Amino acid sequence: MSPEQAQGKEVDHRTDIWSLGAVLFEMLTGRLPFASEHQMAALYAILNETPDSVADVRPDAPPGLDGIVKRALAKDNDERYQSATDLLNDLKKTQDALAGVSSSESTIRTRVVMGLFAAVYLLLTYVVVQWGARILTELELSPHLAELGGWALLLLFPTAVITAWTFIARQRLKLGRWRRVLIPANILAMAVVVLVLFHDKELGALTTTVTVEGEDGQAIERVVPKAEFIRHVAIFFFSNECDDPDLQYLSFAIPELLSDDLMQDMYMETYGGPVSIAARMVQAGHDPLDNPSEALLRGFSQRLNADSYLVGTFDRSDSLWSLSVSIHDTRSGRLSSEHTVEGDDIFALIDEQSIQIRHALDIPGPHIEREIDLQVSQTHTSSLEALRHYANACVALFVVGESDDAPGGLTTEIESDEVMSHIERAIDEDPEFCLAYMVQAVVQMRKGRTIAAQQSSENALKRDYRLSERMRFAARALHFGINGDQEAVLRLAKTWSELYPLDVKPFELSSTMHVIRGESDQAITALEEALSRDPTRTSLLLSLGEQCRLAEDNDAAERHFEKYVELLPRDERGPLNLGSLYASTGRFEQALEEYEKARMLRPQGVSICIAVADLKDKTGDFEGARDDLKSALESELTGWERFSLYTQLLGHYRLRGKVHDAIGLKGDWGKSAREVQSLYMTLGLDERLAFLVNIHTYSWLKIEAKSIKPDAVTDLENTQEQIQSVSVMDAESLHLPIAGYLLSLGRSDEASVRLDDFESSSFYLATGSTFTPILQYFRGLVAEAREDFAGAVASHRASLEVDSSDQSVAAALARALRLLERFDEANATLHDAIERFPSHPAVHYEMAMLHRQTGNFEKARYHVEQALRAWDQADENFVPAVEAKVLHDELASN
Repeated sequence: MSPEQAQGKEVDHRTDIWSLGAVLFEMLTGRLPFASEHQMAALYAILNETPDSVADVRPDAPPGLDGIVKRALAKDNDERYQSATDLLNDLKKTQDALAGVSSSESTIRTRVVMGLFAAVYLLLTYVVVQWGARILTELELSPHLAELGGWALLLLFPTAVITAWTFIARQRLKLGRWRRVLIPANILAMAVVVLVLFHDKELGALTTTVTVEGEDGQAIERVVPKAEFIRHVAIFFFSNECDDPDLQYLSFAIPELLSDDLMQDMYMETYGGPVSIAARMVQAGHDPLDNPSEALLRGFSQRLNADSYLVGTFDRSDSLWSLSVSIHDTRSGRLSSEHTVEGDDIFALIDEQSIQIRHALDIPGPHIEREIDLQVSQTHTSSLEALRHYANACVALFVVGESDDAPGGLTTEIESDEVMSHIERAIDEDPEFCLAYMVQAVVQMRKGRTIAAQQSSENALKRDYRLSERMRFAARALHFGINGDQEAVLRLAKTWSELYPLDVKPFELSSTMHVIRGESDQAITALEEALSRDPTRTSLLLSLGEQCRLAEDNDAAERHFEKYVELLPRDERGPLNLGSLYASTGRFEQALEEYEKARMLRPQGVSICIAVADLKDKTGDFEGARDDLKSALESELTGWERFSLYTQLLGHYRLRGKVHDAIGLKGDWGKSAREVQSLYMTLGLDERLAFLVNIHTYSWLKIEAKSIKPDAVTDLENTQEQIQSVSVMDAESLHLPIAGYLLSLGRSDEASVRLDDFESSSFYLATGSTFTPILQYFRGLVAEAREDFAGAVASHRASLEVDSSDQSVAAALARALRLLERFDEANATLHDAIERFPSHPAVHYEMAMLHRQTGNFEKARYHVEQALRAWDQADENFVPAVEAKVLHDELASN
């Protein structure tokens, strides 16, 4: 009977430990610890006396047992063993001592075992993360589940150590009162951290089921990958390791075929193929075939927000081909996979590499096995000779060629006749080459051969059964676009987006159509939808920001540009676009700060130089702007950079009334435009449209200068007749500059007829808002000539609604308002224009005219002086400057 029992107190498991201590004492000594003849005497001894030491009764007993028995027989139950486990651990230690194992050796053994346990535990965590993701992917489950498991195991490490120590060391860790709360707290902390890290991650299946409407109106269910699990890959030109330079075309052809083949898989996104990336590289001043550095490849891949980038080599020995591919992780630059295949059929090797690449990128194996994978020899061609001509034509069309001696031996002549020759020979070699017909249609459209382009696109559609589904959509979009059927393109984009809900291309196509139609709100909506489908497509943020800026939603534009800077802080395009937004809204100091940030990221960037020059023009540093542009033109430049600099310099001369110098740039401007083959893709223009922009730009210069000669109209009409025999649409486009020339000659009624002809032309319907600002501006001038100033106001405002960047139109609007004596509106219009462009001479001149008419001669003198400051080097016959000088002299005499 334990002391607490003898006293009638509450008992617990420690009473049993006291009883076990009494049994141990009797086993060791052969007598009871509290022996007595009477029960009362025994109870008294239990409560008040201390039993003899085991060591005194039995000297040969192990020394550790004496302490164990004394602790077990402690009268205060708080001083006894608190659990049988503790007592057992002490007994085992005594047993180890009897077996010859020292306490230090036992401690060392425990530490070694605990170390091994920790190592195995951490290794298990690593295996769960690294291999679990692969296993889950094969099962078409989210690989984030493996990451979640890894974090959970890592965060529960303290709990695992405490638990393991209890069993391995056979004793509890001495954690005091905290031991009862530590494990629950650790579990709770793990749950919170995991929730924070994975609350926005997909933790279920890799795919989802969507319901779309088929052509017959029936609902169709399609299984598509979730956006988070689509692999974004940048593919660069391959290196030629052959001795045969005639095979250089494969540097483009192989990755292009590989890109198209990978794009059959809905898990894959290759950013338009290597030719698009190569065009960007050349625009940035890099030769895509000149062994780009790893840093350059990573940089371009990061700008595309690609998860991985792919490079490769090809070789041929006799009839045996060798094709090697290396896949790198964009974030780290680490080589994640590489493999080489060999065989006598290069097309079959591309198919084989396509499958290996998808496996390497952890696309689920079951998906790859069941996915329909068309062979590249079917989707493109099985003829190497046809492929050679097709590749040379594509490179010539879409990659900038600096000269006839193109880098790497590729044929990159800009002459469209050469490109057409390549395409025709490709079709001769393989009459079923569907993509060749599509390229042929593009070339013919650039040459203004609309009917021939329509026929080529129809030939492509007859063979589009060879293409994958997504490429068939592209072929149909091209066909409808060539035929000017914008509604059909929009319907196609809608169907495309329903069948491929995570593909952003149909939304980009829809946005382009809405931009052409002048429907900025719908264009913005389409881009926002594209970004919601694929948030990794950061380039959409720039497009969105630009469209919002054009729609005068500057707050939204700023948010999109700032988001781009946040996601890609090392890309100069972010601060450059943000600076341009600030400059267009009069925040010039902030604009300069952003331009300096962009310059730090890319010190030699021509686009930054142009932006700074434009800012200097806006703020009145005209000489600085001119010097910057001329200095930049003396540098080593790509065709694109040279074209951009000449365009900006032309605008500078136009601003300052130096029409003679601007016209003198025409030859250099045109030459640089011909060098820029990818220009037309980037701007959404083709070759003939660039030619027309050229005509309109220079005709507008002369119209503003009011220096048109009467025979200029006849010359332009003769040009129109010559073009008519080649292209009706191109001839129709010349109605606009002819109308401008007629306006400058005071023949407003004839000009109005030409404007009506232009607005109803198929050319205008096809180009949409591209020429709407000019059309409405000219209509405003017609209305002014007829003294219909209210009509002039409406037309000029319509022009500014489409493009608010040209302050000459704002000045014309203010002039019409002034003539209507709506002085407050005129003043507000001019103040807004000055806020956007503080040094614009036409705006200051009109402000001077407004103040003169309202009797504020002091302010009138100030503004006419500001105008003359910009026009201080204007041509002698530049009429606006001449009129400004007359006004200045008049005001000075008052």
